[in-house]
Amino acid sequence: VYKRQVPKRVGEGARRAVGWLPKNDEQCWPVRFGARADGTRPCSRPPALLLVHARKAHRGRAALAGERMSAGVAMPIVFSGSSPPSWRPTASLEILQLRAGLRHRIREWFHARGILEVETPALCRFAATDAHIESLEVPGRGWLHTSPEFAMKRLLAAGSGDIYQFARVFRDGERGSRHNPEFTLLEWYRTGMDYRALMREVVELCRQAAAGVAGWGETREITYAEAMARVGVDHEHDDAAQLAACLRTAGVDVPEAVRGDRGALLDLVMSTRVEPGFDPRRPTIVYDFPPDQAALARIRPSSPPIAERFEVFLGGMELANGF
Repeated sequence: VYKRQVPKRVGEGARRAVGWLPKNDEQCWPVRFGARADGTRPCSRPPALLLVHARKAHRGRAALAGERMSAGVAMPIVFSGSSPPSWRPTASLEILQLRAGLRHRIREWFHARGILEVETPALCRFAATDAHIESLEVPGRGWLHTSPEFAMKRLLAAGSGDIYQFARVFRDGERGSRHNPEFTLLEWYRTGMDYRALMREVVELCRQAAAGVAGWGETREITYAEAMARVGVDHEHDDAAQLAACLRTAGVDVPEAVRGDRGALLDLVMSTRVEPGFDPRRPTIVYDFPPDQAALARIRPSSPPIAERFEVFLGGMELANGF
């Protein structure tokens, strides 16, 4: 992010060659992007963002957790052929207001239960240990955390009691309609509470957060085994070949890289066969996962062994993972 102020009027040729934003009749800020900003010399640095001063509004902004206060607003510059760049943010004012209200209601919910808000570092010495999550490296400095889990567990071990955090987290290789490499994660820990009570608390919080915005039906709870059985899968005994055949029969393309990976195939069954069958208008909780899907959850020494873990689904997507 950088700002370049031009003390005198930018010529017509330069304005056609680069994106620009007028400040007043005499000044412009050219966006140098592989073009000739001064009409004679090509630029050397392609910026990703332009810092645009806010006018007729406020001189500062209240940043979200983990961000610094700034006198301006960082906005993406989008180039589309010969069209001028778009400096407007992708979030509308209505969405920003909804998000602010959401965070306020969540904080009220935690405060009413005496749960302490904490903030832990985003920069870590080591990458995540989860084989399915890629960490973003800061060369020479360390890694950006993929979740605040380990730091928050250190606080728990030191006697913090119940805690929660709005964390900016970073995960490489994740970009799409439902994934970004940077996003906000709400994470909390409750001492003396088992996972069955915690999974109901997650739904209670979701209802509180969406109060006045959205209404949902009654919560449905289903075990992992029951969810898989609905699509004809025996998660205990079906081997990789049987799981792949089940997916192909349903018209699901099975990537060659996972055809022999039973755990990955079970994940594919869950995301392509099981999840689409959940009612998007009511919360659905899937719990009691197999040990090979445990992540960091406790394994209950039953027969068969069970990972005391759950996932919450609503609106056609996974909202929460807990244990």
